[in-house]
Amino acid sequence: MNRLLEFIAEHFNAIRLPFSAELALQLDIKMPKTINFSCNPELKGLTSGQIMDRLTASCAEHGLLVMLDMHRLAAAEEIPELWYNDAYSEALVKQAWEIIVLRYRSCWNVFAVDLKNEPHGCATWGDGNAATDWRLAAERLGAAVLALNPSLLLFVEGVERCANAEQHEQHGCWWGGNLAAAQQAPVRLPIRNKLVYAPHVYGPDVYAQPYFSDCTFPSNMPYIWRQHFGHIKQDRLGTPVCPGEWGGWARPGSQDHEWQQAYAVWLIDNDITDSFYWCLNPNSGDTGGVLMDDWHTPVQPKLDILHTAHPMPTNWPRQSVQLQSSFAAGQCQQHAQQAPCPPADVQQPPHAHSIRATGGCCTFQAPCNRSNEARLVFGTVQVNLSPSCLDCHHSHPGTYEVHGWVDTCVYDICSASAI
Repeated sequence: MNRLLEFIAEHFNAIRLPFSAELALQLDIKMPKTINFSCNPELKGLTSGQIMDRLTASCAEHGLLVMLDMHRLAAAEEIPELWYNDAYSEALVKQAWEIIVLRYRSCWNVFAVDLKNEPHGCATWGDGNAATDWRLAAERLGAAVLALNPSLLLFVEGVERCANAEQHEQHGCWWGGNLAAAQQAPVRLPIRNKLVYAPHVYGPDVYAQPYFSDCTFPSNMPYIWRQHFGHIKQDRLGTPVCPGEWGGWARPGSQDHEWQQAYAVWLIDNDITDSFYWCLNPNSGDTGGVLMDDWHTPVQPKLDILHTAHPMPTNWPRQSVQLQSSFAAGQCQQHAQQAPCPPADVQQPPHAHSIRATGGCCTFQAPCNRSNEARLVFGTVQVNLSPSCLDCHHSHPGTYEVHGWVDTCVYDICSASAI
């Protein structure tokens, strides 16, 4: 695992880690079935949850951020059209998210969640139908996640269908790729500045969309990308856009290679500085991976394209984490209900507030000196914690090292120690 993570850290700064609702509900029971233990002897005998723990902690030690992605409901089934089905109700999906969020809330590098992979088919956006409206479901699931960990960013993908059937036929969208209605019906969350739109988009290797056969290809693609999701950035609607998947075989000289090169340039031209590329592993049937079949040799044309799209990724510190997997869920829920400060406003000068920073068995209250820098920077913040702990009533004087997004003024100190 370490050799693989060293390669990732050399070229990237974050991974999107897929899991299923089925796995989340059985993290400490389910055993893995597809691991090559001759290459990974250290993983033998571990549950799926323990392996996920080890991977997340190892990513932190390699300076890699982690986004947790609910990729499917049942592990062995296809990607469902909606966020629920007959076997997994919305309530059960919320329970799965609760388990995942609480388990990794102390990990500084777990910075975001992808609420649902690739809504498609009957999934709608903004029509008010409670059974199919993914925008409303994202609001409900997002509010539940933020109640447990307000530090997280929430990645919300689009849907597949355009409202107009003719438009869909002409400008076919990808699963999770259609955010055309987000301008009129944006996702609303209880904490501001937590939403990221994460469309999926692919080239000719994955599916022969009609616009790939246009005589002006690839010059016609910027218009297509704008129709699907680019308008959010180009029209300055205020919500960040981070493509959650793009990729393909990218064989030199192929149409897909030409598509990926054009897309990388378009990302730069539109100041879209972040994206997740599908995928690292070579066994994805319609795209291949960044690594060849030996799981060791990189596919250089893909690295070249990604270097064009993201030439200078941020370097995150290599810091260990302390997992809280045994932390009682009821206790976490009690802490999560502590009211955070109102979100900071960059237009206001720094001013003092009272904050509550939860972690372990203790909830601390301390002065919160807000500033524009604190709101915008992910990293390490020094907070003086001299008042008594609100839970155990013992004094905890000293300065603590705090990791997390700090725009809500809630600091997660589960993994911190007095310095």
